Amino acid sequence: PAPPPPTSECPILLLLPFTSRGRPNNELSPDTAFAHMAAALLAFDHFNTRDPAVVPDLPALVDGYADGPACDVVLPSRLPNGRSAAADVGNHVGPAVRAVLDALEGGAGPCAVVGPYYNKAAAAAATITAARDIPLLSYAAADARGLGRSHVLPLTAKVVADELDRARAVADYLLDGRGRDYVHLLYMDDLTAVAEALAEAVAERSEEVRYDAIKVGPPNLRRSLEDALFRVRDSTWKTIVVALSRSRQWDVLVAAADALGMLDPSLNLVWVAYDAGGLDLRVLAADTASRPRARLLNGMAVVRVLDGFQYRGEDEDRFLRSWRGMAGNESFVERLNAMHPIQLSEAGGGGGGNGGSGNDNDGSGNSSSNGNSSNSHTVSSNGNNIFGDNAGEGNAVSKGSESRGGNGGSGRKLQGGNKGGGGGAPKAPAGYYSAASDYFATHDPAPYSAFVYDAIVALGVGQCRAQAKRRAGLLEVAPPPWNPKDGPPTYPHTGTGNLLYNETVAAAFRGATGDEVVLHDRTFFSREGRTMAYGVYNLRVAWGAGGPSPAPSAAPVVYVLEHVLTRVREPRAANWTPMVGADGAPRSFLHADGTAAEPAPLHEIPVDTVQSNAGMIAAVTLGSVLGALLAGAALYSAWKRYRTYRRISREHEKRMDVTLEEADRALRELDYPLHLLRGDEFAAEGALVCHEVLRDRHKHTVIDHLGDVDAFIAAGNQVVFFSHQWTAYNAPDPTTTQYRSMVAALHGLAKTLGWHPSLKNVWVWADYGCIPQACPSTQSLAIRSLAAYASSATYFVVCAPPVPHTDTSDLCTLSTYQMRMWCRAEQVCHSMRNGTSNMYLATAKASRGEMQVPKATNAVVAVGDDFFRESLRVFSGDLTCCRLGHPNGQKCDRLSLVVPILGLYGELYRASLEHGAANVTGGGGKEEEGQSSSVAEFLSEIERHQEEIFPRTFRMITTRKGRRVEEEVLLFGDLIERMRARVKSGAGFAAEGRDATASTSGMNSSQQDSMGDAGVSFIRHGRFVRHGSGEERGNVRVETETRFSNQKCMDPEGAAPISELPCVGEEPADLSEKKEDASYSSFLQFVAPSKAAV
Repeated sequence: PAPPPPTSECPILLLLPFTSRGRPNNELSPDTAFAHMAAALLAFDHFNTRDPAVVPDLPALVDGYADGPACDVVLPSRLPNGRSAAADVGNHVGPAVRAVLDALEGGAGPCAVVGPYYNKAAAAAATITAARDIPLLSYAAADARGLGRSHVLPLTAKVVADELDRARAVADYLLDGRGRDYVHLLYMDDLTAVAEALAEAVAERSEEVRYDAIKVGPPNLRRSLEDALFRVRDSTWKTIVVALSRSRQWDVLVAAADALGMLDPSLNLVWVAYDAGGLDLRVLAADTASRPRARLLNGMAVVRVLDGFQYRGEDEDRFLRSWRGMAGNESFVERLNAMHPIQLSEAGGGGGGNGGSGNDNDGSGNSSSNGNSSNSHTVSSNGNNIFGDNAGEGNAVSKGSESRGGNGGSGRKLQGGNKGGGGGAPKAPAGYYSAASDYFATHDPAPYSAFVYDAIVALGVGQCRAQAKRRAGLLEVAPPPWNPKDGPPTYPHTGTGNLLYNETVAAAFRGATGDEVVLHDRTFFSREGRTMAYGVYNLRVAWGAGGPSPAPSAAPVVYVLEHVLTRVREPRAANWTPMVGADGAPRSFLHADGTAAEPAPLHEIPVDTVQSNAGMIAAVTLGSVLGALLAGAALYSAWKRYRTYRRISREHEKRMDVTLEEADRALRELDYPLHLLRGDEFAAEGALVCHEVLRDRHKHTVIDHLGDVDAFIAAGNQVVFFSHQWTAYNAPDPTTTQYRSMVAALHGLAKTLGWHPSLKNVWVWADYGCIPQACPSTQSLAIRSLAAYASSATYFVVCAPPVPHTDTSDLCTLSTYQMRMWCRAEQVCHSMRNGTSNMYLATAKASRGEMQVPKATNAVVAVGDDFFRESLRVFSGDLTCCRLGHPNGQKCDRLSLVVPILGLYGELYRASLEHGAANVTGGGGKEEEGQSSSVAEFLSEIERHQEEIFPRTFRMITTRKGRRVEEEVLLFGDLIERMRARVKSGAGFAAEGRDATASTSGMNSSQQDSMGDAGVSFIRHGRFVRHGSGEERGNVRVETETRFSNQKCMDPEGAAPISELPCVGEEPADLSEKKEDASYSSFLQFVAPSKAAV
């Protein structure tokens, strides 16, 4: 990163949603981004003058910190390269990245970034700022998977609460405020985090709540919404929460609901809009000429985060008082307009059209023979400057076209005349907004304006504190990254040496959005939900004459909508407080039928009524005649159906038993042998090499049995499992970036853990070189053993340095790695057996020089104790087969992971029961207590989110004969409950040398002896144990390990013996006379290649 500027200025880049790729941003009101910019400039001025109007403690926060001199930091409104501090990024990823790169041109760049407004744009910008060591604060985006998580997007924090806190507010409102305990959620496919957060929030409240999340989205949004609403209509639940990411998607929802007859107020449906994806309430509740849209929105509730000024008056809210105080300050308004990223003053008039032989001109617009020049753009009196509408136009020329201001360019020859040239500035959309002199007197702040203000102040306070620490020499050297093995850190600990970021997230102050503005909660660097206010808006329609169903009329009808704030939950408050209207009475929430009475949560069962006596007589007569004929056929059909049901039930039970047996077998047998590469040979290859090439060069060490793997490790060998995503469709690592990171990680582990630097006792597993690539059938056998490979390794390294995908140009990072299902599966297979103590991250790029031992000390970082939580959700990860649509009925890869993960869960559950039995009898030591705690954390997370971690079914889309088919496919079903019952009964999973059928039901002392220690001996959280496939085989291995580990090994360079290293692959001198010993010969077969191969 470039060094900080020598001055005391701290320029802050604002990423604001003015437009959408040069067009009007229909997702927001036109003045939203402008109001955010106004709040930022107000924060700049207040901070630079140390004005306590909004933040009462501002002078004390920035001056005299750490007993140093007064802070001289100022926040300018322009960047070092002369650009405005405000940038237009809209709601897309590309403009956000481009704005950050433009700000970095020609100098040191900004010291921090605030924004963007939308989740995807914020995550993309954070990737660039993290690479340049620049903090980024989000003021609206509540991204639940990246922002504020230092292990995903470093140097990011949120002034708003996390998505889970928003979901908790919705759950509190539905359950406490309205008693809605039967809830449907319709959510877009890009808002999966919303569905997960609301599910967790509902589960925290009560297990009695019924919650059903239905995903909708491309490729046919209308069809998916109709299917979802059809499912809702057929249920008896009345509460529908809607989470859509774009405003135009609401029109599709309206059309689908109208087609299914779900807009009738008599149905008493309760619609709730979830504030997701930057929902603008003013856009949603805009006046409409569509009666179906008005009927859907009438009576709808919107639960959202509130700025203080939205529920407090000017007398109570300091920010609103300061905003109104800028009324009449014309110099401030001029500075505000000058700060706009699209400047009108740069726009020249269009060139005049001219005759057939004339030439068009530049922005000066001089007229030619038959054409007049156009005027420059002007600002309209009401403050709205609309490019194209208020721009002056050139007069029409003889047989020529009119000239207009817009993109510059030379005239184009037309028959009979030339077209006038364009103006000097880029053409702006009709939503372009600028302020008139009375702006602050006539406009209130837009939603999230107060959050922009607090983000600016937080960065200013952080910069002053960082300056004071530098001056006092309190932090001359940046602290090393926190290692979870060292115990809990002094909170907050960011894991970075960026002083500005550290001091910003540690600051706490009374701000515009509440009296507790702290940018960290108990887990991540985001605002704690209880420190913010939430409100409930009631959308209402002024129907006018005729009510909801007016008489047909030729004149168009415009339905006027209003959004009324009815309830507020203030910071740290437990209950929702009704808002008081102008008449002093509490505001009532009005439903679609115009009443305040709360509808029942369920529909009553409909009762068919008889239309007439004649119809009843006809129906009874017809039933009597046909009844005699159909009675026998009905009984026969029922008997056949019962027999079919019995047969299917028996087959299903048999299939479930086979699956459970297969889960047990998968953990103890390899379908394909484990292939390993010695560490020094892997480091010497220079790139990831194909399995078949390594096989032909005799580079593999092959181990056939899992019991042999444990003996191999016990003899002093270290097995490192590398997990990474492929950065090309047909090659794992075309740029060798990941390979260099792997080699640097090996050397880093060797130096950190005290391994010998030669890496000859380190063995590597990497998919491209250790899984067959040429033969699909053999490859499938190896993939079936992938869970056993990952769970057997002693160390697990996630290799995810930032590198672009060769075929898609998308940047592959740790966040994209975590989205892949296979990557999550490898993590889970290792962590469920071993815990996270030996799991590391290698996310930094390594040059060829950094692959050497002396420079690889920081190549790996230990993961946190809670790293396993996200990866546990294996089956919500992305898959290539799903992206391709499973052509020709191809089987989904999700199904292939059910058996191994089910087996791992069974052993984990068995281990928890045995630890509990050991604690009752007093047989557990300190090591067992630590292991029990780790196992309990896994099981606790699984039990709280079982439906997400082990889905019973999943929706699979296949393509058959060119047609798209969507079906519900069984995944786990009730296998988890069956596995628990199987473990408790003691069936299967037998311990070494003991009866597999011994029952453990009841868990008394005699039954514990019968049960054995299968689960504990397999689960090795924090220790080493053997698989073992039999008592005799295990004893041979233990004897071999003990005798062989006592030998000395010579240093590869001929130095003194190294007692810590066993002589892997070499014949000990004092055992040469015992070469015929069976155990020793067997051991050499799996610890090193044969001499002939070498």
